[in-house]
Amino acid sequence: MYEIENFLEPTQNLSQILRNNLINIKEYKLFNYDVYLMGQTDSGDWAGVWTQEFL
Repeated sequence: MYEIENFLEPTQNLSQILRNNLINIKEYKLFNYDVYLMGQTDSGDWAGVWTQEFL
C-alpha cells in the first residue's frame, strides 16, 4: 500500500510551485478523472499542468 506521506510530499511541492509562479489559478476536471491546473504568469501568459486523479 502506498504510504500517505509519499503521496502528499510531491503534491505539496507542485502546489507550492504553482502558487509561487502563477496567478488566477483554476482547476478543471474532465469526467472526474483528468485534472488540469491553469494559471497566468506575471506577463499574462497562460501555463499549467495536467494530471490524472486516482481514487
